[in-house]
Amino acid sequence: MKMRKFLALFGLVATMGAANLSAADCGGCGGCSGCGSAAPAPCGEVVSGCETPVQYVEKTVYVPQYVTEKKMVTVTEYKTEERTRTYNVTKQVPVTEQKTEEYTVMVPKTEQKTEEYTVMVPKTEVKTESYKVKVPVTKQVEQTYTVRVPKYETVEQTYNVSVPVYSDVVQDYTVCVPVTTAVEQTYTVNVPTTETKTGVRKVCRLVPTTTYKTVTKDCGHWETQMVEVPACGSAARSNGCGGCGGCGGCGNGCGGCETPATTTVCRKVWVSNPVTEQVPVTSCERQVTEEPYTYTVTVCKPETRTRTVNVTKYEQQTKQRTVKVCKYETQTRTRQVQVCKYVDETKTRTVNVTECVEEERTREVKHTVCVPETKTRTVNVTTCVPEKRTRTYNVTTCKTETEEKTETYKVCVPVQVQKEVDVTVCKMVAQTVTVPVSTSNGCGSSNACSTPSRGRLFGGLLGKGCGRKAKSCGGCEVAPSCGGCEAAPSCGGCN
Repeated sequence: MKMRKFLALFGLVATMGAANLSAADCGGCGGCSGCGSAAPAPCGEVVSGCETPVQYVEKTVYVPQYVTEKKMVTVTEYKTEERTRTYNVTKQVPVTEQKTEEYTVMVPKTEQKTEEYTVMVPKTEVKTESYKVKVPVTKQVEQTYTVRVPKYETVEQTYNVSVPVYSDVVQDYTVCVPVTTAVEQTYTVNVPTTETKTGVRKVCRLVPTTTYKTVTKDCGHWETQMVEVPACGSAARSNGCGGCGGCGGCGNGCGGCETPATTTVCRKVWVSNPVTEQVPVTSCERQVTEEPYTYTVTVCKPETRTRTVNVTKYEQQTKQRTVKVCKYETQTRTRQVQVCKYVDETKTRTVNVTECVEEERTREVKHTVCVPETKTRTVNVTTCVPEKRTRTYNVTTCKTETEEKTETYKVCVPVQVQKEVDVTVCKMVAQTVTVPVSTSNGCGSSNACSTPSRGRLFGGLLGKGCGRKAKSCGGCEVAPSCGGCEAAPSCGGCN
């Protein structure tokens, strides 16, 4: 971005210098007036015998260039540093003491005592007792019983039977017989028909419209005017005039003639002529119009047609047929059947019958009886007697103590460090360029609009050429009495 700004500024300065020098050059060299010519030549014409040769010289200019360089900068970094600090720690220290105390203990004491007690002693006795027993006795008894005995008899039995009897019967039945007849039938068909219709549609078109616009333009022209300017050797000229302002001599330093105070030069001046005129402007406007158009529509129209169709109808016809009919008749018949009947019959049998008879019997039974008996025994009796004793026990108490401890901890400390970083630097680099410089050979330029003006442009900007005074001359003017286009001997031309 900085490089672009610099180049734009350089181009602007060059353009302004060229504009200023072109006006001064138009007659600044004065043609060959005073050097054998009667009047200054107009711009654009070359006077014979006054061609100015162009010489190309190498100049050194400085161009900005961005370079990446290493630069030492101071950077703050954080370094971990280990430090030591002291702090107090409080802790509880246990302290044990011995104490003596008296306590009472119940001591068991055993004594022997004699006591009487009663014991139940079992005593067995034999006794005789009577008891009753049921004794089974079996006897044979004659018993009568009744039995049902089956007895078969033949009996004549009548029964009814349904017997089928077939007979021929004439039967009427109805049959549907199909009958086909041709019938004329009308039907409707939709027939497509094409019709042409007319409609109206809107059409948008671009219609060119011409309007007039008032425009003011400058129809001026360039004019060459004769202007008196300070001479090249005068004080006013030396303050900023510069250049080959005519053939006014080579100043006092050349050892020649004196420099006049003013000189007449020709300048190209723009004469403005503003003209106002009406300019036609054509623009396209959208215009909607209604236009008739025709279109084709397909319409279906109903059309009645006739066709012959076969229609089938069913007619009923009565016919006869012989059918066998089955009828059932009931007939009575006889058959011999065996019938079973049960008859009661009495019989006799001998049966064993068991009966229980009661008997009285005698038996001896041992009978045990508990008899109380008094006895004596010696018993140990334990009783608790109180006894005083002494014992020693430890009592632990906590004592607070303060202890001083040392610990290490880490701290981040800022440290200034020199580091090498890449920095982009703009440097002015010298470059050699080739520029044209006019060499007047003691004569001014034939025309201010010709080639030497370019030499003055670059010479004025770069500090060399016709844009400055000669080292020992009061300017680059031609001696007024040279009678031709020869340079003063001591100027060496307009180099």
